[in-house]
Amino acid sequence: MLEVLKQWLQTFPDWEGDLQLDYADQVPGNAGLYPRGMTQLSRREDVLGNVTVRWGCNFLLRRWAAAREDNARWLLRLQQWIAQQEQLGLTPKFGDDPASERMRAFEGKLDQHSQTGSALYTLQLQAEYTKIYRGE
Repeated sequence: MLEVLKQWLQTFPDWEGDLQLDYADQVPGNAGLYPRGMTQLSRREDVLGNVTVRWGCNFLLRRWAAAREDNARWLLRLQQWIAQQEQLGLTPKFGDDPASERMRAFEGKLDQHSQTGSALYTLQLQAEYTKIYRGE
């Protein structure tokens, strides 16, 4: 899941720099994708014992950059791109019902600013998908 999400994010037309998993050097241009856990959003069981679970899987994207207005615009463009990709059905698929999958990007912000001119921008991501577990 992490590798698929990482590769997809790097297809953003304005992506530049490295994207690492669960780590990011504090150097402008580096970014890290951090898993934040899963939440069970709903659960249904049918008479045959099949269980359908709706999951929300959360991630934090952290990107180090030189603090300037262009980076705030970059962050907004990334959020708009994710929303567009989601509406067009082009986001990664993780479950058993691709038509019901959702990808959200929210709470994009400047998180830290240093006196040396570097800044940490963060963005929350949530993938919602359905898994079907077959009863025996």
